[in-house]
Amino acid sequence: MNEPTENDGNFRCLLRFRANNGDIVLKEHLEISDLNAMYTSPQIQNELITIFGEIIQSEIVKQISKSSFFSVLADETTDISQIEQFSVCIRYLDEESMIVRENFLAFIPVQDVTGEGLANTLLETLKNLGLNLEKMCGQGYDGAATMRVLLMVYRQL
Repeated sequence: MNEPTENDGNFRCLLRFRANNGDIVLKEHLEISDLNAMYTSPQIQNELITIFGEIIQSEIVKQISKSSFFSVLADETTDISQIEQFSVCIRYLDEESMIVRENFLAFIPVQDVTGEGLANTLLETLKNLGLNLEKMCGQGYDGAATMRVLLMVYRQL
């Protein structure tokens, strides 16, 4: 439970913080578990991040689905490993609180960077997430002029 001499990452730092500040079960687990049963490896950390991301995304989709309409905001970019991708946000009205919300929804890898290819990728992703495309009433893109074909492609489906 002592601080290491080298940075061992945010995840382990947070575990130490919790264990040293009252989480007795976690502290016992970290102190008495075998090294292969501590569940703190980078692989486990990545699995946890993926699971939490899926849970959060699912909750956001549930909130969007309660709304009568939504708008798609997308921006195409290349990540640090040179992979073309979309960042997708959804803007919608939370009808319970009457507050307009804007939530990040996903990064989507893109293979076809033509306007039609981008539109098809985005529409397919929205359908796979369970969003009702009949409620989509707006679209916004930062620097992706070819994306204006999104609604034209959607109307052809």
